[in-house]
Amino acid sequence: MSQQENLGSLIDDFDRQRQPKGKDGGGGGSAQLPPKNVILAVVILGCLIGAAVMGARALRTEAGSLERWSQEHTLIDTETGELFVDYRVPDGSTYPMKNPNTGTTTLMPAEACYWTSDGRAKMEPTWVYVPQGERVTCPDCGRPVVGRNPRPPVEAMLEALDREEAGG
Repeated sequence: MSQQENLGSLIDDFDRQRQPKGKDGGGGGSAQLPPKNVILAVVILGCLIGAAVMGARALRTEAGSLERWSQEHTLIDTETGELFVDYRVPDGSTYPMKNPNTGTTTLMPAEACYWTSDGRAKMEPTWVYVPQGERVTCPDCGRPVVGRNPRPPVEAMLEALDREEAGG
Protein backbone atom coordinates (compact mmCIF):
# COMPACT_ATOMS: atom_id res chain seq x y z
CA MET A 1 0.00 0.00 0.00
CA SER A 2 1.33 3.42 -0.88
CA GLN A 3 1.63 6.25 1.59
CA GLN A 4 -1.14 8.14 -0.25
CA GLU A 5 -3.64 5.30 0.30
CA ASN A 6 -2.83 5.15 4.01
CA LEU A 7 -3.64 8.85 4.47
CA GLY A 8 -7.25 8.68 3.31
CA SER A 9 -9.31 11.86 2.95
CA LEU A 10 -10.36 14.57 5.36
CA ILE A 11 -13.87 13.13 5.40
CA ASP A 12 -12.53 9.71 6.38
CA ASP A 13 -10.61 11.34 9.22
CA PHE A 14 -13.77 13.17 10.31
CA ASP A 15 -15.77 9.93 10.30
CA ARG A 16 -13.00 8.08 12.23
CA GLN A 17 -13.06 10.77 14.91
CA ARG A 18 -16.81 10.36 15.29
CA GLN A 19 -16.62 6.62 15.88
CA PRO A 20 -16.65 5.71 19.56
CA LYS A 21 -13.29 4.48 20.85
CA GLY A 22 -13.56 1.39 23.03
CA LYS A 23 -15.14 1.05 26.45
CA ASP A 24 -12.29 2.92 28.02
CA GLY A 25 -13.14 6.05 26.01
CA GLY A 26 -9.99 5.99 23.91
CA GLY A 27 -7.97 8.04 26.37
CA GLY A 28 -8.43 11.76 26.79
CA GLY A 29 -12.19 12.14 27.15
CA SER A 30 -15.09 12.14 24.71
CA ALA A 31 -14.08 13.03 21.17
CA GLN A 32 -17.63 12.56 19.85
CA LEU A 33 -18.30 15.30 17.24
CA PRO A 34 -21.81 16.35 16.16
CA PRO A 35 -23.07 15.07 12.78
CA LYS A 36 -22.40 17.18 9.68
CA ASN A 37 -26.08 18.09 9.32
CA VAL A 38 -26.16 19.63 12.79
CA ILE A 39 -23.08 21.74 12.05
CA LEU A 40 -24.61 22.88 8.75
CA ALA A 41 -27.91 23.74 10.45
CA VAL A 42 -26.12 25.81 13.11
CA VAL A 43 -24.14 27.72 10.46
CA ILE A 44 -27.28 28.46 8.41
CA LEU A 45 -29.20 29.54 11.51
CA GLY A 46 -26.36 31.87 12.48
CA CYS A 47 -26.36 33.44 9.00
CA LEU A 48 -30.13 33.98 9.11
CA ILE A 49 -29.97 35.61 12.53
CA GLY A 50 -27.11 37.85 11.37
CA ALA A 51 -29.06 38.91 8.27
CA ALA A 52 -32.15 39.69 10.37
CA VAL A 53 -30.14 41.82 12.80
CA MET A 54 -28.47 43.73 9.97
CA GLY A 55 -31.83 44.32 8.26
CA ALA A 56 -33.41 45.61 11.47
CA ARG A 57 -30.50 48.00 12.02
CA ALA A 58 -30.76 49.30 8.45
CA LEU A 59 -34.45 50.11 8.93
CA ARG A 60 -33.74 51.93 12.20
CA THR A 61 -31.24 54.35 10.70
CA GLU A 62 -32.50 57.84 9.88
CA ALA A 63 -31.96 57.44 6.12
CA GLY A 64 -33.65 54.04 5.98
CA SER A 65 -36.51 54.72 8.35
CA LEU A 66 -39.70 53.27 6.97
CA GLU A 67 -41.73 55.58 9.20
CA ARG A 68 -39.86 58.65 7.94
CA TRP A 69 -40.20 57.55 4.32
CA SER A 70 -43.96 57.10 4.69
CA GLN A 71 -44.31 60.65 6.07
CA GLU A 72 -42.44 62.38 3.23
CA HIS A 73 -44.54 63.61 0.32
CA THR A 74 -44.18 66.02 -2.55
CA LEU A 75 -46.55 68.91 -1.95
CA ILE A 76 -47.53 71.77 -4.23
CA ASP A 77 -48.84 75.21 -3.35
CA THR A 78 -52.19 75.45 -5.12
CA GLU A 79 -51.85 79.21 -5.60
CA THR A 80 -48.19 79.69 -6.53
CA GLY A 81 -47.24 76.26 -7.90
CA GLU A 82 -44.23 76.15 -5.53
CA LEU A 83 -43.03 72.58 -4.92
CA PHE A 84 -41.99 71.03 -1.63
CA VAL A 85 -40.24 67.77 -2.55
CA ASP A 86 -39.90 65.15 0.21
CA TYR A 87 -41.75 67.41 2.63
CA ARG A 88 -42.18 65.74 6.01
CA VAL A 89 -45.85 65.68 6.90
CA PRO A 90 -46.29 65.65 10.71
CA ASP A 91 -48.54 63.04 12.30
CA GLY A 92 -52.18 64.10 12.49
CA SER A 93 -51.87 66.76 9.77
CA THR A 94 -54.74 67.49 7.42
CA TYR A 95 -54.82 69.06 3.98
CA PRO A 96 -54.47 71.78 2.96
CA MET A 97 -51.30 72.37 4.98
CA LYS A 98 -49.66 75.66 5.83
CA ASN A 99 -46.99 76.87 3.40
CA PRO A 100 -43.92 77.70 5.54
CA ASN A 101 -42.88 80.46 3.07
CA THR A 102 -46.18 82.32 2.69
CA GLY A 103 -48.14 81.31 5.80
CA THR A 104 -51.21 80.41 3.71
CA THR A 105 -52.89 77.02 3.97
CA THR A 106 -52.48 76.06 0.33
CA LEU A 107 -50.18 72.97 0.32
CA MET A 108 -51.69 69.85 -1.21
CA PRO A 109 -50.25 66.52 -2.38
CA ALA A 110 -48.85 66.65 -5.92
CA GLU A 111 -49.09 63.94 -8.57
CA ALA A 112 -46.18 63.07 -10.85
CA CYS A 113 -46.44 62.97 -14.64
CA TYR A 114 -43.48 61.26 -16.34
CA TRP A 115 -44.45 61.96 -19.98
CA THR A 116 -43.08 64.46 -22.49
CA SER A 117 -45.06 66.30 -25.14
CA ASP A 118 -43.63 64.00 -27.84
CA GLY A 119 -45.07 60.91 -26.07
CA ARG A 120 -41.85 59.61 -24.50
CA ALA A 121 -41.19 58.97 -20.83
CA LYS A 122 -38.84 61.15 -18.78
CA MET A 123 -36.96 60.60 -15.54
CA GLU A 124 -37.81 63.90 -13.78
CA PRO A 125 -41.58 64.30 -13.38
CA THR A 126 -43.76 67.32 -13.84
CA TRP A 127 -45.66 67.78 -10.57
CA VAL A 128 -49.37 68.55 -10.88
CA TYR A 129 -52.08 69.35 -8.33
CA VAL A 130 -55.13 67.14 -8.87
CA PRO A 131 -58.21 68.04 -6.80
CA GLN A 132 -59.78 64.93 -5.25
CA GLY A 133 -61.90 63.01 -7.73
CA GLU A 134 -60.94 65.21 -10.68
CA ARG A 135 -58.77 64.89 -13.76
CA VAL A 136 -56.50 67.67 -14.86
CA THR A 137 -54.21 68.07 -17.82
CA CYS A 138 -50.45 68.02 -17.40
CA PRO A 139 -49.06 71.41 -18.44
CA ASP A 140 -45.95 69.74 -19.91
CA CYS A 141 -47.35 66.91 -22.05
CA GLY A 142 -51.11 67.57 -22.25
CA ARG A 143 -52.03 64.11 -20.95
CA PRO A 144 -54.70 63.66 -18.27
CA VAL A 145 -53.36 63.32 -14.70
CA VAL A 146 -55.39 61.59 -12.00
CA GLY A 147 -54.95 60.87 -8.31
CA ARG A 148 -52.25 58.21 -7.83
CA ASN A 149 -51.20 58.81 -11.41
CA PRO A 150 -49.52 55.68 -12.85
CA ARG A 151 -45.95 55.73 -14.18
CA PRO A 152 -45.15 54.84 -17.79
CA PRO A 153 -44.29 51.20 -18.51
CA VAL A 154 -40.86 49.97 -17.37
CA GLU A 155 -39.60 49.78 -20.97
CA ALA A 156 -40.42 53.47 -21.53
CA MET A 157 -38.68 54.45 -18.27
CA LEU A 158 -35.58 52.45 -19.25
CA GLU A 159 -35.49 54.28 -22.59
CA ALA A 160 -35.74 57.59 -20.70
CA LEU A 161 -32.85 56.53 -18.46
CA ASP A 162 -30.76 55.61 -21.52
CA ARG A 163 -31.50 59.01 -23.11
CA GLU A 164 -30.61 60.82 -19.89
CA GLU A 165 -27.33 58.93 -19.52
CA ALA A 166 -26.47 59.66 -23.17
CA GLY A 167 -27.00 63.36 -22.51
CA GLY A 168 -30.20 63.99 -24.32
